[in-house]
Amino acid sequence: FCIFLIIILAALYIEFLFFLPKQIDLNSYKPLIKKLVKEYTDFDVEFLDANLITTPGLKIGFRLLDVDVNLPDGSKLLDTPCIWAKLSIPRMLLLNAKLTDLTLYKPVLYFNVVDNSAYKPVRAIERKLYNREKEQNLDSISKKREFNLLSLMRYNAPNINLIDYRLVSKDEMTGDYLLLKGNRLKAA
Repeated sequence: FCIFLIIILAALYIEFLFFLPKQIDLNSYKPLIKKLVKEYTDFDVEFLDANLITTPGLKIGFRLLDVDVNLPDGSKLLDTPCIWAKLSIPRMLLLNAKLTDLTLYKPVLYFNVVDNSAYKPVRAIERKLYNREKEQNLDSISKKREFNLLSLMRYNAPNINLIDYRLVSKDEMTGDYLLLKGNRLKAA
């Protein structure tokens, strides 16, 4: 019986590593991914190709190619040829969703300054959070909150790796800009 159980677990593990990524086509979910990003951040995201990835350490993730992220006003926030992200499956089973890695290869991040005071992405996020808070206050008045398993889950920020990165900051009033380049930046 023990050998039979080991064989079943080994078969499931092989299925996870080699066959699962080929069975799920993330490109078919492209409209949904773009809609969710827009809904939660107000940012527009475009990407050429999306692939599911699995690792021997029981992590599942995705790889996006030729990614462009634009702010609500149409200005560019991010341009990168490749993004990798991985999520730990055992942690998800413990209701602790954690992206273990978020890696951007050759990203160009744009942080333009508006009104000599704030960065454009920060302004866009503040606006979205303010609008979401207003909507939630109206929703809580009009109906009781429904039970949702995702509301029990804890979320943790990933280790963020930028490889061969460029950070561009431009003051839109004066036209002055700052360019930072580097080989590797790791934030945790």
